[in-house]
Amino acid sequence: MTGETVQEGNSVRDQFLQAVYEQISNNVQHGGVAQGSNFWNLYSVGVGSDDPYQITLADTSTMAVIAAHVSIYRIAVESYS
Repeated sequence: MTGETVQEGNSVRDQFLQAVYEQISNNVQHGGVAQGSNFWNLYSVGVGSDDPYQITLADTSTMAVIAAHVSIYRIAVESYS
């Protein structure tokens, strides 16, 4: 079953975030109503809970997905400024 290990779970989460961020970025780039995006439960390494949805700064693949979205979103927003 997909997502049974932390690494597999992170991969599934990364795919989900990429899909959501793509929709948001497309909406902004085409003058849609989206004004931004966020997520919850970002923790420093060694801090957090047992929440399976938490994102830590050590989750490098997830942080790369977030950083890519921020770059794309920033460009899209600046083009309308």
